Amino acid sequence: LLSTILKLWLGFCTGCLGGLMIIAHATGVTAAFGGTAMQMGLAVQYGAMGNWCGRILAGIGCDLFGPKKVLALAAIGTASALAGLQLFFQGNPLAAMFALTIVGTGYGCTLTSYAALTRRMVGADQFGRWFGRVFTAYGVGGFTSPIIAGFLFDKTGQYSTSLLLAAASTIFSV
Repeated sequence: LLSTILKLWLGFCTGCLGGLMIIAHATGVTAAFGGTAMQMGLAVQYGAMGNWCGRILAGIGCDLFGPKKVLALAAIGTASALAGLQLFFQGNPLAAMFALTIVGTGYGCTLTSYAALTRRMVGADQFGRWFGRVFTAYGVGGFTSPIIAGFLFDKTGQYSTSLLLAAASTIFSV
């Protein structure tokens, strides 16, 4: 059971890491892509809206298709948005805002799906005991990822490394 919990913890941490990294730096990413103050504010709102929608959609998706499939789809969508933004849409604030919406959606899917996956893997009677431990991965991701993104931005003056790291982290989570 501990190896299952460790796998869930690592997957949840790396799945959250990419989303939290970019969500925490949504205004900076949008600004780096040439966004105005209004676009920076909207990027934060779009990311939050995506997060909300992702949680609702993931709940339905987990019931219909299972949490593993939802997690895979969320990871592919998030990583594609992040890598695509970096590789193809430099200097386009609207593309940054769209990508942040997709990242928010994937992040919301990740949070809901790991709860469902944990419940399926440990059973309903052990869910409360083990999900609290798995959920500490969110705290680790939330604490470290914005710091990593900020450090990388300070070193390079751009978000390219952070975007690609967030994409890789998200893919690793599956």
